[in-house]
Amino acid sequence: MMTIFSKNVLVYINFSHINLHEPYKIKSYPVPFSRCPAVQHEIDKMLDWQIIERSDSHYNNPLVTVIKADGSIRLCLDARKLNTVILPTRDASPPIDDILAKFNNKNIFSFLDFSSGYWQSPLDPSVRQYTNILYDRRSYQFCIVFFGLNVSNAAIGKGLEVTFVNLAAIM
Repeated sequence: MMTIFSKNVLVYINFSHINLHEPYKIKSYPVPFSRCPAVQHEIDKMLDWQIIERSDSHYNNPLVTVIKADGSIRLCLDARKLNTVILPTRDASPPIDDILAKFNNKNIFSFLDFSSGYWQSPLDPSVRQYTNILYDRRSYQFCIVFFGLNVSNAAIGKGLEVTFVNLAAIM
């Protein structure tokens, strides 16, 4: 897996507060037989890229398969139950007007491609158990922040903030 964060600025995302609760297991949604080979291919790719890892967690969230515009499969975790036990982070992105105002009198611009952007922020190992999914009788847990968590946007913002602060310090 490629990451925008070097070892020096790696930020592990931890769910700040977890409500006390019992382990839960939500029944997985059925995967259409025609999608099974593509889903297994995606699982294998995510294992190779260390996006997910095998798990023995006592939690289970449903796996959702979505067909992307190009016909490939996206694997998602239905995080509705998980989001009820994670207390949300209160960090927020700045208003777009504030961001655009900083471009005044600037001559050189660049951009960052954030495709698979959520896959750039690793989850703290202590909270990975809560992200468990089940496919083909095997349990997996996420090693990275993924879309759908109530802390996902704040996690990406926190990672970028640390990255750019460290980048500014060496320039």
